[in-house]
Parts: sequence; C-alpha cells; structure tokens
Amino acid sequence: MKYSSILQNLHFRNLAAVIRKPHTSSEWRGKYSQVPFWKLLKGVENAKTPQIFATNRAEFVGRFCELLAKLASADLHLQYTTEDLAWFIEMMDNEHALPIASLLLAYASAPETQS
Repeated sequence: MKYSSILQNLHFRNLAAVIRKPHTSSEWRGKYSQVPFWKLLKGVENAKTPQIFATNRAEFVGRFCELLAKLASADLHLQYTTEDLAWFIEMMDNEHALPIASLLLAYASAPETQS
C-alpha cells in the first residue's frame, strides 16, 4: 500500500475536508459553538493510541463517525457520502489502519493550500 495513493484518494480527501474546516477556522467554531469540536476530536485522538487501537479499533471508528456526523448535521456544507464512509470503514479493517487513521487526522488538521 502506497500512502501517496491514500493521500490522493477522493474519499480520504472528502473526509479530511469535513474535519479541516472546523479544525482550522475559529470563525466556524464560533458560529457552530453548539458542536464541542475539540472535545470530540480529543476523543478520536484518545482512541487512536496504539494500545487502544490494537484491542478496540471499533472505539476509534465509532468516535470518528460521531465526529463526522455531528459536524455534518451542524453545517450542511460539511458533507460526506456513504461511499466515503464505506471506504473509511474498509481502510480501518486492514493491517495499515493505524497509519491511515494517523495520516487522515494529520491531513485534516493541515491548512488548505491554494493550487
């Protein structure tokens, strides 16, 4: 598996975009203050530790999906598809799941670049 192909994957990018906006925009977090973004993200990060991830990967998947759902329900511009979610679940069920999860969260926290 090449991580460069993961970075170019449309589903990967769509999911990262949902998280990127609130992660990089204090304006967004102010407008949607009813969404406890940092608390939800911390829960995802806590479930991504190697020890927890190895024994209870479903905890990470559940927290990640909860984060996505709360963001998308608060802001209709932050949408993802069932195909994006299916891809994510498939990726979390393979031997490279932890590095992919780490890459996804790192990519989502990076500011968007202009091309």
